[in-house]
Amino acid sequence: MAFIPSVSQRFGDQESNVSDDIQNVDFGVSFGVGWSVPVRSHAIVVDGRFSAGFRDLTRSADTSMRSRVFTFLLGYRF
Repeated sequence: MAFIPSVSQRFGDQESNVSDDIQNVDFGVSFGVGWSVPVRSHAIVVDGRFSAGFRDLTRSADTSMRSRVFTFLLGYRF
């Protein structure tokens, strides 16, 4: 579940708030894989994930929009 507090849209130099046109809650699923490589008593961590929203986020009947997110993490665990 994701909460969407505000949405802005930019075309060139113009930016507008379109929060009233977008649903403020989304439901979806996430898949991911990660690796941890030991380095002494710590570790280097690599992680990748994909999240897909199930809900149509627009409040308009003319268009459809769903969220799709790829994330990548590179970290060091203490």
